[in-house]
Amino acid sequence: RKQTQPNAHNDDSMPASDAELAIKDDPTYTKFFKMLKMGLPMDVVKHAMKRDGMDPSIMDLDHDKSLESQRPPKTDKREDEPPLKEDEKYQ
Repeated sequence: RKQTQPNAHNDDSMPASDAELAIKDDPTYTKFFKMLKMGLPMDVVKHAMKRDGMDPSIMDLDHDKSLESQRPPKTDKREDEPPLKEDEKYQ
């Protein structure tokens, strides 16, 4: 029997934050991965995600990586720039 200390944490086994949690291990998406495991087609799973107000394109990403690591970098939109429809360059 392996003995462990109650408050000891192994840094290799636990992600530092939820941002590092693989999509397939994220509790938010458990229901949808269970649907896949039961043999439902991907289109059905994506429809269920859309019905539940989630982005179905998440299922096209690598399930073994975190969602945050696969999102495009955020661009800094400058507050002082007008929307395109009001920008003189695009009139």
